[in-house]
Amino acid sequence: MTSEELHNALQNIALEGDQCSFKKIYTAYYNRLFKLSLSIVKSEQLAEEVYNDVMMNIWGMRQRLLEINDFSVYLYVAVKNVSQRYRAQSHYAEKIDIYNIEIRDFS
Repeated sequence: MTSEELHNALQNIALEGDQCSFKKIYTAYYNRLFKLSLSIVKSEQLAEEVYNDVMMNIWGMRQRLLEINDFSVYLYVAVKNVSQRYRAQSHYAEKIDIYNIEIRDFS
């Protein structure tokens, strides 16, 4: 996707809520950002979830998209940050094994 195509797509999304333009952006960035997320979260399922969450947030803020100076950088940073948050949450979840918790009787 050229920078002109990206700019036009962002305008269509921001001003008209154009789902077709959103799908083009979603598809154009998917492979690169999925791989970035996967390198952080180490799980294809979580990487997919991260990308979808970021893109859903983009859709939710679509009326403000034209305020973003560099959309590509914005997406990369968003995916990196959300991936790190998911990784931290999944590591915490892995450390808590409810089947091995000792329960003491304090009565």
